[in-house]
Amino acid sequence: MNRVKKRYEMENYPLSSIPSAARSKWLSLTMVWAGFVLAISNYLTGSLVAGGLNLSRSFMAIVHGNVLLFVGALFMGLIAQDTGLSTAFSSRYAFGVRGSKFVSGLISLSFIGWGAIGIGLAAESLSHAISLSDGWLVLVMTILFGLTAIRGFKGMLQISSVAIPLILFISFFGLYQVLQDRNIHMSMLLLIEPSEARGFGATVSIVVGSWIAGAISSPDILRYALRKRDVFISLLLALVIINSIQMGIGAVMGTAVGSSDLPHILGHLGFGAFGILLLVFMAWTTADNNFYAAGLGLTNFMNNRNRMLATVVSVMLAGVLALLGFYHYLGEFLSSISLIFAPVGGIIIADFYLNKVGQINHDLFYQGVRWKAMISLMLGIALGIWIPFPMPFFISFVGAALLYTIIILLTRKERIA
Repeated sequence: MNRVKKRYEMENYPLSSIPSAARSKWLSLTMVWAGFVLAISNYLTGSLVAGGLNLSRSFMAIVHGNVLLFVGALFMGLIAQDTGLSTAFSSRYAFGVRGSKFVSGLISLSFIGWGAIGIGLAAESLSHAISLSDGWLVLVMTILFGLTAIRGFKGMLQISSVAIPLILFISFFGLYQVLQDRNIHMSMLLLIEPSEARGFGATVSIVVGSWIAGAISSPDILRYALRKRDVFISLLLALVIINSIQMGIGAVMGTAVGSSDLPHILGHLGFGAFGILLLVFMAWTTADNNFYAAGLGLTNFMNNRNRMLATVVSVMLAGVLALLGFYHYLGEFLSSISLIFAPVGGIIIADFYLNKVGQINHDLFYQGVRWKAMISLMLGIALGIWIPFPMPFFISFVGAALLYTIIILLTRKERIA
């Protein structure tokens, strides 16, 4: 038991299943998940949503988007609880060992980008409050946030346990103070209409796009689940409730200030010292999850069990991107990853339930590229681009899953014949 625990703390099983001795119940999973979703970018997402809809419809779009994320993450999480494998490693079944390297590379680059966005947003926002340049703040935060990611699940759980109560308290208290000081009432904000209206479906896409990578990569956390109900409870609390609340606060902030620029919003609202703590802890608890997920993807990409080294590489790359101001390209980044991650998740889910009984067979663990999955992935992305639909990620997800299912069933019949 002690050997299992020690190995779990150091390696976190990047290329193997999580044993039962290293698994956790819903409370620990929710703490890590909540630390992940309580991100600075959620305020930005909420303010972007409110920039195209009035406040009441913004709340509806936020809840709709997070429920869709919950459904996708639930399927992925149940697979993870069953197999104990990360997203990158479980993609070997559908895409083959070499094919999964392509998927793992996309996953790693996505989370490195998210880590850079979180650090960049925090650094620029903090630079308005303290006399340090963006560059120095990026350097300090990259090193600090990387330390808990290198420790893995245990390190992320420890910082989240401290940070989450503070984040929730400061968020609600700060928003209340701002509205009170400015004599703004919610009834007034609900009457404000956006200057440039946006469709409801397109707005839901912004919400889903902001967390589609997290939903599809949920096995990286949920493979630690002891029971299936732990998966359900932790996702419901974190993705549907906590994520919606924070995005809703971002929508209120954006409406009150009339801007979707996060550093401008926080500087204009004057959160003070509490705001500094809020920014640091939100950036920290999300960035370490991003670095951890990126490290798991790189271990599969390199087929190397040294997760700690892969995590260090991810941290360094994210720091460089943050210094280059990567967060300024958030809109383009969101639209790209939603079309890529959605079909990957659809194919992994379809493959698991088509071949669930035989997944333990080594012959399914194909060493090359499974072109059926790769073709379905490319066609799923193409469908999301070509079909004029308000939620292109949904077309990509369903299209790739259906195409893959049809191809598998047709080739099965050919083999039987």
